[in-house]
Amino acid sequence: MKHLELHVALRHTPVWRRVHFPASGTFAELHERLQLAFGWESRHLFGFFDGTEMIAASRHYKPYKGKRVPTAAKTRVKKLLQAEGDTCEYVYDFGDGWTHEIRVEGSSNRYADIDEWLVGGAYAAPPEDCGGPPGYARLVPLARGEKKPSGPEESAFFLRFRNWHPDTFELPPQLRPRTDIEKVYEATLALLCRTLTGRNRAELGIDWMDLEALHQRGWIELPTSDTAKSVRVTDLGVWRAKEFQGRYFGKDEE
Repeated sequence: MKHLELHVALRHTPVWRRVHFPASGTFAELHERLQLAFGWESRHLFGFFDGTEMIAASRHYKPYKGKRVPTAAKTRVKKLLQAEGDTCEYVYDFGDGWTHEIRVEGSSNRYADIDEWLVGGAYAAPPEDCGGPPGYARLVPLARGEKKPSGPEESAFFLRFRNWHPDTFELPPQLRPRTDIEKVYEATLALLCRTLTGRNRAELGIDWMDLEALHQRGWIELPTSDTAKSVRVTDLGVWRAKEFQGRYFGKDEE
């Protein structure tokens, strides 16, 4: 499966991330990955821009005098990002106005051998609703102890984000190194999604304990009977299975 190597820098800050993303993925899936990579909380609208065109979060969002724009869920990233050097912008939270500058650094077919898709980065992303780049610039010296709050309003502002530090870059829990058993569960989910219809659990060779583990991760709903065809894969499970299928089975998506 071909993956793009993307460098993503948050404008007006030193914050950046390097991520691998399937070339056949959608902008909605890229949005989800960038939310994880930067530690955002999916509270606000978003859009992708290349200077002339916008990919919107929803078909209900019409920024150009009622004109409909392509939606993230139905538009693949290859519309804007294909070759090395291609760029676009990802804007999250139109109020605070966080602009992420995305650049394709290259591509690879070796992603199935790489455990994690977030492969680099520096500095903590700003906290949600801190006031955009001006709020970030105001908060950094307070968090570093380089200055003290100048009054009640600034004290309240600092206290609101007192647990945040700009120099801390930690992998989200979902992206920390996985154990061998976690990899087993991922491969199980991928197998289940590939061969679910009309097959029972015993035929697939899936252990009941594995199904229970998938349920605990929110990837499936427990079956009402002892057959795989009664398992319902959740939306989160479907999304994660797309990644796991490429990792463990190496089949590209059209």
